[in-house]
Amino acid sequence: MVMAVTVFFFGEMSAMADMVTLYDVDFEPPEFSLGKAPQISGVHYRGYPVVEENETMGSQVLKIPTYQRYRGEMRCYINSNPLSVSVDFDIMTHDLTTTLDGSVIGVYIYARNQNERFFYGLLFNPLGGVFQVYGSSLPNDGGYVLIDENFQDGKKSSYHMEWNRLTGEASVNFGSELTIFKPEMFEDVTFFNGFFNADQEYDDIFYLDNVLIKAQPVPIPGAIWLLLGGLALLGLFKKIK
Repeated sequence: MVMAVTVFFFGEMSAMADMVTLYDVDFEPPEFSLGKAPQISGVHYRGYPVVEENETMGSQVLKIPTYQRYRGEMRCYINSNPLSVSVDFDIMTHDLTTTLDGSVIGVYIYARNQNERFFYGLLFNPLGGVFQVYGSSLPNDGGYVLIDENFQDGKKSSYHMEWNRLTGEASVNFGSELTIFKPEMFEDVTFFNGFFNADQEYDDIFYLDNVLIKAQPVPIPGAIWLLLGGLALLGLFKKIK
């Protein structure tokens, strides 16, 4: 199943309070064909991601290799200004370099203010585990927390993470909660495979499945609802008259 929805929020207001699904992708047929990059509205690829069968994960998945000493990626644009964003996904790494200066496999939510960019997400390394990380375009502005020291290369894992831009609260399903940045808007969710050390080449791969990205619109204040209701009644009255 695949679903990609662009939801537009007018300023800081929305009539919806529940989470809205932006992307719901499982890379299964007939929507996706083996050996090809998925065609999904709002998604941009770098490198050569392709759909493959994966027995360990038990389904068709997206394979994202490294790309010419730069990172391969799947970038899902948000194209809206929600209150919060949540990301669910299944992931499995393959032949991941077991050094801290080797490959960087991760999932980031990107956001920004007028002059600064922020990120929050997860980094995967079998030597150190899975790290919850955050930072900005300013130097030395960020941090990390080890959340899963039992992470294993070649084993399927499932994660859920969220970030609320108004409160700065960020969390992952392993129970680690942080208060970080309060950006003005979200940009995208990016799944990537790159390097700490660009002078070396790696053959690291990761497989991605069951990607679910949701956004929570900012509710319209009660006074706005009263105004809209009054305008609707006025329009109805003029029509009857």
